[in-house]
Amino acid sequence: MAYAMNRDVERAFLQAKELLRKESTLTDLECDELAELFEAVSGSQFLALTQDPQHARALREYDRHTRRPGRRIIAAMTALFVFSVLMGIYVSWQQ
Repeated sequence: MAYAMNRDVERAFLQAKELLRKESTLTDLECDELAELFEAVSGSQFLALTQDPQHARALREYDRHTRRPGRRIIAAMTALFVFSVLMGIYVSWQQ
């Protein structure tokens, strides 16, 4: 049982390493796969993957990918805030 778990962790580590050393830009599917692989590897393997200078470009792309949903949420919240302020000003002028 432990051998199978170690083998899966090692396989995840090697797949993540392969994705991070890929020359072309990472696709959305590859970034999602990389997120799953990061969850599967051990802490020391994760550090080894993220500290390797050869992986810097791919990690920047992965970071941009993980921040996209947050940007949409912040933009929507900002738009709603501006709308509520404008509505408050409109209502106060009507009185």
